[in-house]
Amino acid sequence: MQTVLNYNVSSHTETLTAIVANLEIISRGIWNFFRHFLLKMSRLENEHLNNVGKFRAFKSVPLLFQL
Repeated sequence: MQTVLNYNVSSHTETLTAIVANLEIISRGIWNFFRHFLLKMSRLENEHLNNVGKFRAFKSVPLLFQL
């Protein structure tokens, strides 16, 4: 295998493949974490924006059953 800079890596092909594969796994894991985090935060922000105008203060909360 020959690179752009004419550096011969044929003796380290397996090591280089393992390093690149591990970096790919790590980068996908980081991306997946932040994708889920940002999705949850955007849902929370959407709920807040939809509910902020409908806020009501109560002195007591009515129960749904008889005591």
